[in-house]
Amino acid sequence: MLFQYNLYFVILSITVIISTTVAFAAWQRRSTSLASKPFISMMLAIAGYATVAAMEAAAIILREKIFWSKLEYIGSGSVITLFLIFAMHFTNKNHWLTPRNTALLWVIPTFNVILVATNEWHGLVWSGFLPDPKGTNFVIYQHNLGFFWIMACVYFYTLN
Repeated sequence: MLFQYNLYFVILSITVIISTTVAFAAWQRRSTSLASKPFISMMLAIAGYATVAAMEAAAIILREKIFWSKLEYIGSGSVITLFLIFAMHFTNKNHWLTPRNTALLWVIPTFNVILVATNEWHGLVWSGFLPDPKGTNFVIYQHNLGFFWIMACVYFYTLN
């Protein structure tokens, strides 16, 4: 794998260090709050997402950028869901987090990861990839039929 380090890589790497440090500090104080375990999980998911996003930002070959971008969806869906779980615990609404409701929270992120992983067969998430016209190391992901935006809206409105 070839990498080109840039400002985004540096910023995302700093994010990994900060979120991992915060997760470690919260782990040492986990007995002080019921919300500490969801918070630690969320911070580790942020670290994972930022790690993969940094790898995508630094990758040069298009195939590798697409690979890292697919892995990003695991982190992004996890961060959103874990943030909601953390907020429920933090505001003492954790009685809403029954095993059934918690499983339902993970349905759309899981479905989204499956769609992204199988995008080559159906093209519902990305219809194409274009190099940045400015000549940078970035890729423009073309979203097909607005399906990406429909899924995002359904997910966000479901959480509200």
